[in-house]
Amino acid sequence: MNMYLLYSNDFLKIASIAILSYITLASLYKFIKGKEYSITDFRMSVFGLIFLFFKISSYLALILIGEKALSIELTYTIIAFISAIVGWHMHNKESDIRKKHFRIFFFYEISLILILLSF
Repeated sequence: MNMYLLYSNDFLKIASIAILSYITLASLYKFIKGKEYSITDFRMSVFGLIFLFFKISSYLALILIGEKALSIELTYTIIAFISAIVGWHMHNKESDIRKKHFRIFFFYEISLILILLSF
């Protein structure tokens, strides 16, 4: 069972990087082009938050069963999750389309950089 949890942790790290990359590139493109903010953009940003939450949960589970020790990777992941939540919360309060895309891009890019630093 421990091997499955280790593999799922690695999978969630790669999936988080892929999803955060897609979200940041899509929001940057839509910010530059001035495209509308759609329900798909909202869903993808929530999906990114969900994957970051699962990443933190799997890492904490590995710590609890004794497979991993506390490290800088957990700290970076928690800060990345907080950054994504702040960006998501700020973009929900905004009504200007360009500002919505920019806030998602900026905060999710910070999250992506922090997840990449945790390798």
